Amino acid sequence: MKFKKYVFRDYSPKYIMLFDKEKRKLKKILPKNCRIEHVGSTSVKNLGGKGVIDILVGTKDKKGIIQIKKLLEKNKYKSAEVRGRRDKLSFERDYGIFIRRKVHIHITFVNSPTWKEYILTRNFLRKNSEIAKEYEKIKKEALKFTKQNGKKYQNYKRKFLNKIKRKVLKK
Repeated sequence: MKFKKYVFRDYSPKYIMLFDKEKRKLKKILPKNCRIEHVGSTSVKNLGGKGVIDILVGTKDKKGIIQIKKLLEKNKYKSAEVRGRRDKLSFERDYGIFIRRKVHIHITFVNSPTWKEYILTRNFLRKNSEIAKEYEKIKKEALKFTKQNGKKYQNYKRKFLNKIKRKVLKK
């Protein structure tokens, strides 16, 4: 049974435990100087979404990104498509037979535009529960509208997310 990614799931405190478990695995296989952060909806208390555990891995240079890429591939993480990002690589991994979960790993340079965007957006949503609830509503609408189409899902949320990004990045 495949994980259905474009289904709404209420927030669960288990997401923190699942992130911590994945972080421990990553720390065993990745270079010691990597930064590992929990990002995305599962990192924001009470924000529902797809239930995918998004993890941001930061390194200082291109050599580090190439090394991380090879280590993830060696450890059965699958390369994933990245839309419109030049400073990021993405990987994913599915777990479980009966209880399905998906992990996305986003690799970038620490302090790159992508790094700042992910961290600042996460922190903003953690501090602004009303805006997080508004975002949750948009995500629910997007999931109904898009019917498992990832590109449509991302496009549906884009205007709202861009508004948040402009605010946190002060553009």
